[in-house]
Amino acid sequence: MDYRDNPVKYEIQSAPWYTGILIGGVLIAVLLVLFIVVKLIALHGLKKTESESGNVTNESDIKQESYTKGTSHTRQESDTKQEDPKNGIDELITPFFWVDNEDSASVCLYVGEYKDELFQTREDEGFEGNGYDWDSLAQVFLTEQAPELKEVIDFDSEGSMFCAYSEDKEALRQFIQRFKSACEDDTLIADLFSRAKPD
Repeated sequence: MDYRDNPVKYEIQSAPWYTGILIGGVLIAVLLVLFIVVKLIALHGLKKTESESGNVTNESDIKQESYTKGTSHTRQESDTKQEDPKNGIDELITPFFWVDNEDSASVCLYVGEYKDELFQTREDEGFEGNGYDWDSLAQVFLTEQAPELKEVIDFDSEGSMFCAYSEDKEALRQFIQRFKSACEDDTLIADLFSRAKPD
């Protein structure tokens, strides 16, 4: 700039303090920009940390929920086992055996050995000790010893196998335990058998 055109302006711009103000203004602008950038980075970092923290929390919640469900499921299985009519019954009813189905259960016996001597006492009347003869004996037992179960216990025996079944598993469990007990009482079972009818 030619000082002759505007000597006052030239003198101001040539003064050392003017340069200082100019540099200071630039520095302030730069610092302001840096401050804004740092602030934005900090906010972005905070959001990212919160997001990661949220994920960790979610994973923790998921694990906790999974554990709770697993524990609950295990507890339900345990409760089911405690309520399951079959629990430990096979040992109590041998040689009968329990067959669990989805909506029902059966108790069966392979005939020909257990209590065979009982059926031989009426062999001349046509008893062979087959599944149908066991049906007849079991029905006398139900009528006389467990009439409250008679309506819910059904039979599906064959020549080589006795089979009783029911949709009411608890009723079936009661029947077979009591019937097995009766079979072990020689006097009682012989008395019941005396009223059985051959097939």
